[in-house]
Amino acid sequence: MKVYIIHPLLTIGDFPDVTLFAEECFHELDRYVDVSMLTNEDKLRTIAPGKSDMIVFFNYLENQEESYLLNQLFDQISELKSRQELKEDIIPVGSSVNSRKPPDVFKEVQSFDIVDHLRRRKLSSEYIPTIAVSLARTIISKLQPTLYKEKMKFFLSHRRADGENIAASFCRELRGRGETPFRDLLDILVGEEAQHIIEENVRQSDAVIFLDTPLAGESEWINKELLLAMSLNIPIVWVQVGSQSPEDRKDLKIKPGSKPHFELPKLSEAQPEFELDLLDKIIDQAFRMSRESAKLVYDQIQRLRQFQKHGVEVRELNKRNLFYRVTVKRSGFKYLQNPMTHLIQFYGRAPKLHDITSVNQAINEMGYTNSNLGKYHDTTLILTPRTASYVDVDPEEITIEPSDEYLYEMERIVNPSKVATLRNKGIVLAGAFPDSELEYHQILTDAVFALVTGILNKEGTIIFGAHPTFQHLIFQKAKELFPDKYKEHVHMYVSEYWLNHPLKEEYKKHCTLFPTEINNNNLDLSLTELRQQMIQNEKAIALIALGGKTDSNGHKPGIDEEIELARKKGIPVFILGAVGGRSAQLAAAHLKSGTYRSLNTLSEEDNKLLMMGTDFSTIFDKIVSSLII
Repeated sequence: MKVYIIHPLLTIGDFPDVTLFAEECFHELDRYVDVSMLTNEDKLRTIAPGKSDMIVFFNYLENQEESYLLNQLFDQISELKSRQELKEDIIPVGSSVNSRKPPDVFKEVQSFDIVDHLRRRKLSSEYIPTIAVSLARTIISKLQPTLYKEKMKFFLSHRRADGENIAASFCRELRGRGETPFRDLLDILVGEEAQHIIEENVRQSDAVIFLDTPLAGESEWINKELLLAMSLNIPIVWVQVGSQSPEDRKDLKIKPGSKPHFELPKLSEAQPEFELDLLDKIIDQAFRMSRESAKLVYDQIQRLRQFQKHGVEVRELNKRNLFYRVTVKRSGFKYLQNPMTHLIQFYGRAPKLHDITSVNQAINEMGYTNSNLGKYHDTTLILTPRTASYVDVDPEEITIEPSDEYLYEMERIVNPSKVATLRNKGIVLAGAFPDSELEYHQILTDAVFALVTGILNKEGTIIFGAHPTFQHLIFQKAKELFPDKYKEHVHMYVSEYWLNHPLKEEYKKHCTLFPTEINNNNLDLSLTELRQQMIQNEKAIALIALGGKTDSNGHKPGIDEEIELARKKGIPVFILGAVGGRSAQLAAAHLKSGTYRSLNTLSEEDNKLLMMGTDFSTIFDKIVSSLII
């Protein structure tokens, strides 16, 4: 699947604004997909678009002489693709009011209208790059429809007392862009059960926009919304509104990151209007964060393919829609049995009701259902990035399952000797957000989510030093999996340096709390005391290091001390590099010097996976398999 952009010079000529649009669209696409810019007729002669490729071009101006070579290409594409494929894969772009009509061969295809997109956003031509990114999102969503939606569903988390007008302004502008926002005051009908409706809409959202007004820290509703989103690994775009002075703001009980993605000190209830391109930046931030999580689907597909060495057949049915057939031989029967057959589709986003309809339609078209004889397969599964009740479906028709749970179940079926347990054992998670760009913090969140889920699924204990973002994610996941004994599976260490009695009692509700003493009234010495006690936890059998601040500006990374303490205790250390920060530096240094062998028993190849890989579920499986349990 490839995208070809035909440079506007080949259709309408030299118009700087249109050239800028084409180049910005190309650069955005180049971050995610295979894209080529065709800038002259020689390049045009050499391409041979495939049936699954997409073509982007700029419509001729009215009464303009058309290119014979280009029209030949258009005729070729028209013969190659079906009517529906033309509507999906051909993107004519109208650059002005007199270039909105595509060539006759594509007359049924809707053009992307630059002028109209600027008008609807109330933007001037200076915002051409913003509209170009919007087109790139449209193209990416068409190329990878189960990973992204062109129009995202946003949940607006806000405090009514000082954020109602701001939320209303955001909601209005989002709807004006064709996005789907949910705002409790607007979208909950009188008489409906508010909490249930709010929770379901958080679960079904592609991202949460958190409007952090000065009074937001008082709201228990906001705490619940952020906690639910974090426990489901839904991206949260943190927008801090109003005064940034700590004296003017209520402390947040739950922080979705190390710092806000956007700071808007001039925005307030009295002045809720904002610059119109701000919302596009927020949407773009949400899309990028979603992209970081969604691309892990390709790692999960690779994990599925690895089962082929155990006799599982994995056949790709539809590349664009990530549709696969999985067949497993049945054994233990006297008589011949047909293989167990699963039809599965991978999603990197929350599936919607129309997706369910599309799955059923695709199965029928591929001949896996007969009106008289029934299904020619055992089950249909939609594999999702997280546990949530997205839509109501008939379980006899379709099963919606988190990808990790399906892959774990397959491992249990085809390779049961590899299914280890961590019962009565614990793993130390050491690290924090790295000092990198905020959009890459989602990678660390994905890693923590995968590791926490993996440890708990294997009945293990998570051992960590209190982290203002991750502690709530860990608490929630433990409660989901062990509702009656979740405290046993979460050991959290906190220095008395930060603890007061109310906070101590609050923590005790969620975990087994280990307060550590203040050492000589010194923060650094007190943190060393915490780390020493944490590593000495009687259940600890390994330490996983991820992220952390680097040693720039003379900072002494805490992760270094934790690794040193773990090695002194004699427990293996595993360093994840792809999350960035200090762990990336350490992983690279150990691999370069060959000293990884002193850290753990993994091979050089597997330690490279720890350094470079982003399939954190596979990485966790590698780690557990190397431990003597």
